[in-house]
Amino acid sequence: MRVLARKVETPLLSPGVLTSSRQSTTDIRVVLVDDHEMMLEGLRTGLQARDGIDVVATFACVADCATAIDEARPDVIVADYQLPDGTGIDVAQLARSVAPTILITGLERSGLLHDAAAAGCRGLLLKTVTIAELAASIVSVADGGNVFTATDLQTLASQNRSSIGATLTGREREVLALLGEAASAEDIARQLNLSINTVRKHIAAVLTKLHANSQLEAVITAQRAGLI
Repeated sequence: MRVLARKVETPLLSPGVLTSSRQSTTDIRVVLVDDHEMMLEGLRTGLQARDGIDVVATFACVADCATAIDEARPDVIVADYQLPDGTGIDVAQLARSVAPTILITGLERSGLLHDAAAAGCRGLLLKTVTIAELAASIVSVADGGNVFTATDLQTLASQNRSSIGATLTGREREVLALLGEAASAEDIARQLNLSINTVRKHIAAVLTKLHANSQLEAVITAQRAGLI
């Protein structure tokens, strides 16, 4: 990520220090998580220079976030993927109820997009983005949007379709197919020559694996994924 070349007028931040200097209640409160001091200071200085953005705290590891993220009261978190005691995905998961996270990374490993989205991240950016692009992404996420690209979303949709139902057993797929035909548990037990309790266990497993709250939702999810 490009670091703005400008004189640093404030001292380098220590991890976990609250740093808010602005008074406006409309500024977007941002927390940065990165263990590289030069990167952290560059991001802080560059973002702090943008109107409407206030970097209120910086952290160097997951543990710091766990102990102080509530106090910072951020609107958006920007976290590096690689941290000394975990990853930015860990940050996103522990702060999920506090604020949305944008993950930044220098890696392009397979599966990272899926893992980031599953953890509740609202964007995945490479470190080649500019400060202006990062600032625009922060504003978008603060407004309730996400900053996944169209290509990211297409890739994610493809990954999700291929992974839905991947862990279903053969018997669970049979049960799911019969649910799709509006069969009751009693009907399924009779057709598959199983006990009603066994069928109910299979149905519960299907709902869990498809992340469904009801049999109807499981059937709809399965139909959309092409499982039935």
